[in-house]
Amino acid sequence: MCRVIGIRCVPLLSSIMKTIFLDIDGTIFYQSDRCDEVYRTQPGLIKGSAKKCWQWHQKGYNIILTTGRPESSRKWCEQALAHHNIVYDQLIMSLKPWPRYLINNDRWRPSDQRDDLTAFANTIPTNHGISDLDI
Repeated sequence: MCRVIGIRCVPLLSSIMKTIFLDIDGTIFYQSDRCDEVYRTQPGLIKGSAKKCWQWHQKGYNIILTTGRPESSRKWCEQALAHHNIVYDQLIMSLKPWPRYLINNDRWRPSDQRDDLTAFANTIPTNHGISDLDI
């Protein structure tokens, strides 16, 4: 079940199920360099972010949001996501701000057929948003 408070979501199935790991700050919400601003005010939504999450959700993608925000701010973070209608499946918190790596196997198949990639990465400019991403 997706996580948007007060809305029951049923994704449409697509032929290829994908999992998207998506950082929150600087991609969905504008990132502030001031820690006190992060919790004092509602974060500004980057244009097109909610719509893109809904598009992915409707394709049946598994959306896992990630953040370096501490676990103690989970309730506030979930409320901000719901306020802006950000649909997601899981929220992983307390990640360190250092580089993050996605490691995945290439699924079992004959060695001569292992040219299909099973892991990808996109690095986007801070506060650019995700509306232009084509996954």
